[in-house]
Amino acid sequence: KRKFKRDILLLGTWFTARGKFAKELIDRGLKFDIYGDNWHKDINYKYLKNFIKGRGVWGYKYSKLIYESKIVLSVPNINNDDDITNKSLEVPAIGSLLLTTDTKSHRKIFFSGKDVVFFKNTLDCYKKCKILLNSENRINKISIAGHKKITSNPKFDNEKNLIKLL
Repeated sequence: KRKFKRDILLLGTWFTARGKFAKELIDRGLKFDIYGDNWHKDINYKYLKNFIKGRGVWGYKYSKLIYESKIVLSVPNINNDDDITNKSLEVPAIGSLLLTTDTKSHRKIFFSGKDVVFFKNTLDCYKKCKILLNSENRINKISIAGHKKITSNPKFDNEKNLIKLL
């Protein structure tokens, strides 16, 4: 019975590939909110600025922003050779649906369509957003499964892991 403030959220610092990804989704007609730093650096900033709702957020505001979104898009930074981000674990832990790039690291943790949803390219992401937004029941089912997967697995318990490190 959550009250969502937005359908789709793209949360993260701008980098070239993420900017291109956002513009391609917008060109297809997808509407979503962008929060993150450095988006003004994008060559298409004038086009993207109507979708940019704020700079980077942390702490409670970060969690609230995710929690109030039906779908959270995650695009790892390929410039850093990343194939997973902190959001890959944080979004399901907070309880929203993670729609993320299909990568080896993501496949080691999740099952697409069960506890998160993977996409292969911008067109695939667009199509999956449209399908998911037509079924709030499916969004809830996947969100709950992702939440349970992360919060019930001791491998992802930061407090216990820090204690072990100490």
